[in-house]
Amino acid sequence: MSHPFETLVNERFINLTTFRKNGAPVATPVTKLKLHEGKIYVVTGGTTGKMKRLRHTTRAQVAACKGNGQLTGATMDAEVRILSADETRSLFEAKILGLNAIVRVFNFIRERRAGGNVYLEIAAA
Repeated sequence: MSHPFETLVNERFINLTTFRKNGAPVATPVTKLKLHEGKIYVVTGGTTGKMKRLRHTTRAQVAACKGNGQLTGATMDAEVRILSADETRSLFEAKILGLNAIVRVFNFIRERRAGGNVYLEIAAA
């Protein structure tokens, strides 16, 4: 059985569209860390606009994109869950999540400037 996110397996970036309280969509390109058991894992800053929007509604959309956000694939409905520190630690211990050198640099900067790192789990809606 194929999974809706199967087309994102080899993509480096995904466009994560979150929604404001008034329903207006806001698209943001993010680096995909991993696609595991049909779920996408990404990391973002704790004080980013997308985090504010996700605390209001977990409804989202995802699509393959280039680093500049230009879509390269079909948009799919999704639900986003903010992972707890324990869940994040477990995913790293199980070697499900791993960080390449570029992501490590961004994470280091984000820990100091953007309210720390928050890991998100994105599932098909």
